[in-house]
Amino acid sequence: MRHTFIVLLSAVCLFGSVRPTAAQKTIPTVTIMLSSTGELESDLEAIMKMGGKDSEEQWPIIQAILPAFNAGIDPTRPIRIDIIFGKVRDYRISIPYDNQKAVLGNIHGFIGGKKPRRIGSGLYALDGPAFKGILRDNSKIKYVIIAANKNNIPANFNPLPDLKPLLGAGYDLAASVKNTSEGVDDRKKAITDLREELLGGLKKADDESDLEFEIRTLGLVYQLEELERLFADSESLVIGWTTDAAKKEARMDLELTALSGTDLEQSISALGAKPSLFSSAAKSAKSMFFGSVNHDLDEMRKAHLEELLTLLTGQSVAEIGNSEKIANDHKTASKDAATAFFEMLKAGSVMGVFDGFADIDYGDDGRSIVGTIRAADGTKINGVLASLKTAGWDVELAVVAASVEPEKAEDAPAGEAKTEKDDVEDSEQDATEKADEQAESVEESVSKESVSKESASKESASKESASDNSKKAAEASVTTEEAEPTAVELAIHKVKVPAVGQSDFQNLFGEDVTLLVAGTSNGVYYAAGPGAEDRLRKAVAETGEDESKNDGTFIEIRAKLGPWLEYLKERRERREEGQDLSKLTKEEQSARKERAEIRDMAIKAFAQGQDTIHMQLKSDQKKVTGLTAYAEGILRFVGRAIADVAATKLQ
Repeated sequence: MRHTFIVLLSAVCLFGSVRPTAAQKTIPTVTIMLSSTGELESDLEAIMKMGGKDSEEQWPIIQAILPAFNAGIDPTRPIRIDIIFGKVRDYRISIPYDNQKAVLGNIHGFIGGKKPRRIGSGLYALDGPAFKGILRDNSKIKYVIIAANKNNIPANFNPLPDLKPLLGAGYDLAASVKNTSEGVDDRKKAITDLREELLGGLKKADDESDLEFEIRTLGLVYQLEELERLFADSESLVIGWTTDAAKKEARMDLELTALSGTDLEQSISALGAKPSLFSSAAKSAKSMFFGSVNHDLDEMRKAHLEELLTLLTGQSVAEIGNSEKIANDHKTASKDAATAFFEMLKAGSVMGVFDGFADIDYGDDGRSIVGTIRAADGTKINGVLASLKTAGWDVELAVVAASVEPEKAEDAPAGEAKTEKDDVEDSEQDATEKADEQAESVEESVSKESVSKESASKESASKESASDNSKKAAEASVTTEEAEPTAVELAIHKVKVPAVGQSDFQNLFGEDVTLLVAGTSNGVYYAAGPGAEDRLRKAVAETGEDESKNDGTFIEIRAKLGPWLEYLKERRERREEGQDLSKLTKEEQSARKERAEIRDMAIKAFAQGQDTIHMQLKSDQKKVTGLTAYAEGILRFVGRAIADVAATKLQ
């Protein structure tokens, strides 16, 4: 997790290159802008007002300490920070001033040591324990520019022209970068240096196996390869933050553009180009989380995924073999189940897309979930579950009449109509056989899911015991590529969550620890909680690509935070039942109390509504655009949190 964060942070800090000047070759650089200290102060005041009367009353305390940070700074003009990735990383900070003496004194206060010493016309040496470098005073535009390396502050440097697009977009805070095709080698070298730094710092943990360490290392390598393409082939990246007091919301915008003719451009063009198989999936009326993804997998990503799944298969098999919690007579079937599961995922990666959705609802009867993931052949999950049953899991395999091909339905003798019940019995008798044999026996019963309604009714008449299941199957219909609605023989299996995971499962979805699972020819579906079967059947029935609903979105997430915090509070209380909290140290008790207070503060803030976060990523030709919107309730909580700090720490 730590290295993932470093890679993401580096993705921001490594983008871009300044345009070459006569004395300076292309150097990877990122530019950060704060629109003005005045705008920042205005936003803070607006956020605290959203927190309510008590929060607003703490604003004068916050306002009183701000001069200690912005003395001498012009509150109407932007501050610019450039992170320059030369042989030695440097930071160039451009600060507007309305009082030169005050701003020099302010800078001295931050770096400590000696006062800024004049060493030339408009040049000062900075020598303090916090920073050593050069300050240039551009009195014509009233900016002081600071850097460690004098060469990064040319006499004619003006920080303002490059900021015009960001200011024009109305961003309060933004990071902007530009690339040219001439700077590719410099950017790749920057990634190479980062790769050496991060991989060189990887160490195998004491409790980590060689295979686990290999998987962790490989994950970092994949991230760096993605970053290299993103970094080397990008033309521009803009990330902007806006606090909109009038609309009572905050937004973070993203825009990524690829250089023409690059691998990145091809990758971006494929994102969201085809509609999701689950285009009609939508969040429920009382959804606390909805997430959908329709992400293209190019050749590099497919190779990464296949290699990773192969390693994960080996890791799972090894862990099962070494486990003391799994009985020896169950280990073979457990290994078979793990292998079959990862092989199913590996087969799905060949399709070249990661497609699926999940929706968690907090209805009056309790929380529930439904979700799915696209698969090359989702019915292979039947074999996985058969192996788990053999391995001792509590699995109830569905009993569903077998589908037959329409042209053979009329001629099939009644006595030869095979049911999934027969296959389940066979799989239990052959419990020691390999997972592929178990999968084959189960899949035969549901190998052809789509049959005509006429054929389904004829088979139902030939085998009366299957009539009830046929009626259920007729309720779930999908539209195939042949564009004819057909009945679906849907095998919905019931899996009891193992004891080790039951507590968390019950905290979220109630006392029933049953997970429903179903596989179709193109997906694996799952559901749990109140109304799970109805939600699962509805998801199957709505499956199908819909070009009219495809706007290029390839990732979308909506979350309502209030219900999540209520759930976390319930889980904490449930876990603490029967615990002797008096045994906690003073530090632990203090931390527990502080977490509870913050959680309760957030719950109260979100109870007033507008507690949603919405994130969306879209692709449009060679450009990716993104938006994350934070509703008023989120800002309301932030305002109350700032006010709490002012009341308890700053008075």
